[in-house]
Amino acid sequence: MASLASVAVVPLVGPFHTRWPRYNVVHVREMLRSFSPDVVALAPLAPGDLAAPTWQDTDEVALPHTVVPWAVRAGVKVVEVGLATDDPLDPGDARAAADLERYLAQYEAGRLRLARVRAAESPIRQLLASALDLGRIRAELLPAIASQQAERE
Repeated sequence: MASLASVAVVPLVGPFHTRWPRYNVVHVREMLRSFSPDVVALAPLAPGDLAAPTWQDTDEVALPHTVVPWAVRAGVKVVEVGLATDDPLDPGDARAAADLERYLAQYEAGRLRLARVRAAESPIRQLLASALDLGRIRAELLPAIASQQAERE
């Protein structure tokens, strides 16, 4: 008879601890402990990340403070399953913006939106083509960038 497998998804603390301080790294650890997992899969970390100490520099404060130390002490296997920063499937990948633009260009409303975003870049390009001192950067360039970013959002 085959055994049933189960998956529990436990939200890590991330930025929650600033907004909801009652949900903290101890709660994450206790949830994990209550599930008695055979394996803990870490979505925020790419394969191989645990091999170097830099993985501890993460917004997911539960990972270095409770999750990984608990799993190691409990003898639970830890597996990194996230995407590397240079992975083409990473939503932060520069190619993702090009994919979105290609998608938007297929629709009339999307093409109009892209045209507005590109038009908002024009003042920035013109300013960057000229000599700028600190006064012009503050008075003209920074507001132009802010306007373009607002349109882009």
